[in-house]
Amino acid sequence: MERTRTSSAVSSGIPPAASVATDATHFANKPRTLTTVLAGGTAGLCVDLAVYPLDTIKTRLQNFSHSIRHSGQLRLFAGLPVVLCGSAPSAALFFYTYETVKAKSKEHGHPVWLTLGLCAGISEMVACIIRVPYETIKQRAQSQPHVGVRTVLSETIRVDGWAVLYRGYLSTILRGLPFSLIQYPVWEMLKRSLREYNCRVSPSSESSGELSKKQFALCGALAGATAGACTTPFDVAKTRIMLAQVCLCL
Repeated sequence: MERTRTSSAVSSGIPPAASVATDATHFANKPRTLTTVLAGGTAGLCVDLAVYPLDTIKTRLQNFSHSIRHSGQLRLFAGLPVVLCGSAPSAALFFYTYETVKAKSKEHGHPVWLTLGLCAGISEMVACIIRVPYETIKQRAQSQPHVGVRTVLSETIRVDGWAVLYRGYLSTILRGLPFSLIQYPVWEMLKRSLREYNCRVSPSSESSGELSKKQFALCGALAGATAGACTTPFDVAKTRIMLAQVCLCL
């Protein structure tokens, strides 16, 4: 998915005519911010829904104290209501922050690698403010398929207090930062390489520098697979921290 670029503010002290033009551009580009938020939120929710059964299996495999045999049932969509509530806002916040930081970094002329690193790192830390609480409840519900989400939430807060919802924040950051720092630079690098390839193959075509939907999908798949393979140990640690002291007999 090609993310929408947000407009950047222009410093003060410019001529009146340029100022008017800048204001006009600013207001004209306001819908782009909304597009980024809506597109990011929708994409994040669609991805989470599509791979949710696999995510449930992954959580149970990473949780050494639980297995499907222990629960006696699959229920691969256990905890799904939590994702429906939290996935879209978290993804929207991530992509909004990503595009905002990206625009500001380009305005200051930072190197590409630094720009992408800043975008990924800052976006991950901001998005985790929303992601960590719902991720904690989601994984606890996934590991206890015989218990409803409402019961998991109420018992978690009753036993461990509200602070437990952010107990996995640091571990999520330690997993999410390397993931994003790998995924998004790889994503951008692959897109740039494919654009150059398209230009070489069809130099006379007006759309030679554009990527097809299949090429976008390939870039995303390779970037995500690379980041996931490199950060699996961190993901296992994050899951076990979030599920620490979970009662399986609620």
